[in-house]
Amino acid sequence: MSDQKPSDSLEELRDAIDRVDAELIRLFAQRMELARRVGAYKKERNLPVLDPERERRLIASRVAQAGDPGLAGPVAELFETLMRLSREAQAAVVAMVAPRHIYLIGMPGSGKSTLGQALAASLSLPFADMDARIETLAAMPIARIFAESGEQAFRRLESEALAQCAHGPPQVVATGGGAVLCEANVALMRATGTVLWVDRPLDQILGDLRQDTRPLLAGDAAERLRALYAEREALYRAAAHCRLDNSGALAHTVQRALALLKGEPHEKQIGTDVP
Repeated sequence: MSDQKPSDSLEELRDAIDRVDAELIRLFAQRMELARRVGAYKKERNLPVLDPERERRLIASRVAQAGDPGLAGPVAELFETLMRLSREAQAAVVAMVAPRHIYLIGMPGSGKSTLGQALAASLSLPFADMDARIETLAAMPIARIFAESGEQAFRRLESEALAQCAHGPPQVVATGGGAVLCEANVALMRATGTVLWVDRPLDQILGDLRQDTRPLLAGDAAERLRALYAEREALYRAAAHCRLDNSGALAHTVQRALALLKGEPHEKQIGTDVP
């Protein structure tokens, strides 16, 4: 006769799982409330929602706490999901505007794409690059579109790509430098989102530009850039809700963008809001 203790019944095991699940739900609700409080703290101090380094450390720490190597993968997956849900909860609190698009306009090379990706990460929003959308629509690089079909064909594709973004879910959209040349584009952006003019000193732009990807700057890039700015400055100013100085560090510019989107009085006083 075996002295082994009889195993629990299936119903007893299921009851035990139900109790664990109830506790998990309680703890999850508590965790999400803490995430929203973190979001409120970040909103008050203009801090970004996304903190990749902390997330990496946290996940590694939780995997180590699990102890069992066999649980490493599932624990990492669990906390990656929790991190995503926490970011979304924080972003809902941090959100500065109604669920609308954020359009970045400005000169070629002003940093719209780099800033757009960082701003989208801070707000937990998708990011759309108009140039990439246009190349997908045309199935060819932008330089080739200009060479084979001309600028007018490019502008038609640009308007089509912008309309696709405008009718999609809220996102941060880095537009092309000439998107403001079309009044319909400007009207669409202002009707469906907040328009930020990313303004950067021309000497900084010249230091970064690759002319092979900027057909309109072929030849004397400095001269063409100055001419383009003279042609477009008034258009950018008229199209934008706010002007964003992008002469400094990326992190600082993101902070300024977040403040502008919240409409903080201090930001308006220092002249970053477009009249």
